[in-house]
Amino acid sequence: MATSKRSQEFSSLLEGIIAEADPMFIGEAVVRPANVDPMEKGFREILEFQRRHGRAPDTLSENQYEAGIADRLEVYRTSEQWRERLAAIDTAGLLGVDSTRAPASIADLIAMDDDLLADPADEIFRLKHVSNAAERGAARLASPDYVAQRKPCPDFDRFRSVLRNIVEDVHAGLRATRSTNGTKNVRKGDAYILNGHVAYVAEVGERFRQKHGELDSRIRVIFDNATEAHYLARSFAKAVWEDPHGRVIEAVEADADGLFASAPEQPQGHVYVASTRSTDPALADYAPLMLKIGSTSNEPAKRLQGCEKDPTFLLAPASLEAEWVVYVMPARIAEKILHAFFEGANIGISMPDRFGHKVDAREWFLVSLNAVREAIALLREKRLHHYKYDVEQCRIVEVRKA
Repeated sequence: MATSKRSQEFSSLLEGIIAEADPMFIGEAVVRPANVDPMEKGFREILEFQRRHGRAPDTLSENQYEAGIADRLEVYRTSEQWRERLAAIDTAGLLGVDSTRAPASIADLIAMDDDLLADPADEIFRLKHVSNAAERGAARLASPDYVAQRKPCPDFDRFRSVLRNIVEDVHAGLRATRSTNGTKNVRKGDAYILNGHVAYVAEVGERFRQKHGELDSRIRVIFDNATEAHYLARSFAKAVWEDPHGRVIEAVEADADGLFASAPEQPQGHVYVASTRSTDPALADYAPLMLKIGSTSNEPAKRLQGCEKDPTFLLAPASLEAEWVVYVMPARIAEKILHAFFEGANIGISMPDRFGHKVDAREWFLVSLNAVREAIALLREKRLHHYKYDVEQCRIVEVRKA
């Protein structure tokens, strides 16, 4: 009985404490975040990537995170409902929202002159823009493109000047860009724009036949962001074609047999420009201003290998500043023409080789790279004989007729 009485007293005491709302029994205030739309959160993640990298994520990126959010972006783009839902926060225009008014009737649809109604036999059963992230991911894994993931280029210094030269030639009007027609004829030395980057085809392997009978080859592509990838030539051409901003970079042909243009004839060598990194005190006043104008039947980058042992390179390291592929005439002839044109700026340098024999290095000139570019443009246009190089003014001037 005593125990029962104590239990009753304890229960009464407990009820009294609860009734007084003792802080011991009041839960801490929990601030719950407002409901966050997972779709909006996912899209803001894509926007942050675009802000940090200055571009949209790439579905073919070797980075799994980037490829994943790129797939997510494609999913958002394919849904009208999601595009409208996210349009308010799409500050970078990643969704490409179509503001065209939707047809309200059959008459409106016909008035739009849509391709769907042009030839029902051809178009009505052709699905367009219908895919999902899973399908694209599976397709990417199954595609030869998947093995062409970009990776850092270990010998990018060999191609740095080549890529820079391509860009400068475009700005100077020596090269032009055009949209591709999906051609599979990818050749060594070709240049393209893919996913916003300049792509240079550095190597083309032996051709082989695919299982369905198509001829193909493995190519090495160097990008201007110091990365590289090994594609199948057909897959690379397809990637450039499918890229909305994909372009082929071609030399501008001033005539049918453009000297430095991409022509069907076999290339006859390269003309190149190199600078010296010599620390010889005798050249201290000239080295930063000198350029070597040379030619080679091989790749200029290979020509510069071992230049520390070559007296024509002043027994010193050198940097490749620019190069051009020469057609129509042998590269050494084009080199002699340029040497004669810049003869007044030639530097006569004599030095002993490794064996003590005197060697004359006659290919060095006190000229600017822009002057050489201009001379090559005039030579290609067959107008170089109308100009001369003025040594005092350090520029090319037109020869005035008497």
